[in-house]
Amino acid sequence: MDNKMRNIKATEELIVKTFGVDYDKVLFNKINITDKHLTFDLEWTETGNIMQATITDKSVKPKFTLFANDDEFVKEQLKRLFYMRDELFLEDEEKVNDEIFEGQVYDPARGGYIEKAEEQEALELETEEG
Repeated sequence: MDNKMRNIKATEELIVKTFGVDYDKVLFNKINITDKHLTFDLEWTETGNIMQATITDKSVKPKFTLFANDDEFVKEQLKRLFYMRDELFLEDEEKVNDEIFEGQVYDPARGGYIEKAEEQEALELETEEG
């Protein structure tokens, strides 16, 4: 799969669901998505904590700005980051556990994941033409 992300379009939705971004208590400061990595910054307004993170198929690179020692906060965010890595880059479709990706299938011809409905339409066109 060449280390490509499962679905760039659904990435922001996955961040929102995973970290509870509500644009009041948890804010996006920055987001940058390519087919091979995700970089984003989140800010928790009540505590002032900021997390900058980059996720690739092989690694999770977090950086925290904390205003108090909060091991539990860091542990929870790390757990969420590794969950996101698995959701975005996991090659085994059977292990996908987020509804964002339930309706998708890997299509090597298109170099990534596509909606199952698109795959069905392509098969129907091939059948009609062939």
